[in-house]
Amino acid sequence: AVTADVEDEGEYENPPLEGFSCVADEKQFLRVVDTLRALTDELLADKLTLRQALRRCEKSLSARQEAEGRLRRSELLREMMWLFVSQDPAQEVLQRLLKMLGEYLSPGIIALYTRKKDQTQPRVAATWEKEPYPELFSSKNWSSILMVEKTLILSYNSTVSEGEREQLDALGLTGMIVMPGKLEGDEDFWICLGEKRQRVWELWEIRFVGEAVKILQSLLKRRGQVSPVKRKTASDAGRRKKK
Repeated sequence: AVTADVEDEGEYENPPLEGFSCVADEKQFLRVVDTLRALTDELLADKLTLRQALRRCEKSLSARQEAEGRLRRSELLREMMWLFVSQDPAQEVLQRLLKMLGEYLSPGIIALYTRKKDQTQPRVAATWEKEPYPELFSSKNWSSILMVEKTLILSYNSTVSEGEREQLDALGLTGMIVMPGKLEGDEDFWICLGEKRQRVWELWEIRFVGEAVKILQSLLKRRGQVSPVKRKTASDAGRRKKK
């Protein structure tokens, strides 16, 4: 706004500019400012109300999704508990448990492997694979990262040591969850969830795996020894064809 009612031109360093076709006096100027302030307040209030409503909707949706997720995980854990009364062979029971875990969390691979104190290498007891991982857990790949003493969580963007990075690369993985467990006597076991994708493990996923491992540990103690998984070889395929 250009004001037209300057009372004392001596208060300004430069003389007033002239030639404007539209000028306003002080009252008109203040009226316009008050109107703009009122409109701005209304616009901001409307935007704030809308934002708060959207936030409530998002929280409601997020809470609903979280509740549904907790319910689904509780149902899965109950299904795993029912495996205690199964009369099927131990190998099949373990496979079913890993399948439940795999189909829900959808990692690249899950492997359960055990090792006695007098053994140098573990033996694979059960696996679940989303996609083929050729001989991922073969004898040449039994690195120390697979036999940790405490739970290991590595996402694709985790800061790892040079040695850990080399072991992950050798396994063809970008991340993993490895949880150890203890059986009766001198036998240890581990469950490993391996991933090739750029995945960041969520806290609820880690907790869910931990609950599943507790059930798995009880199953292993109840069932006793489990026969190792037999890998199919080319010679096996040839013998089947000859038959």
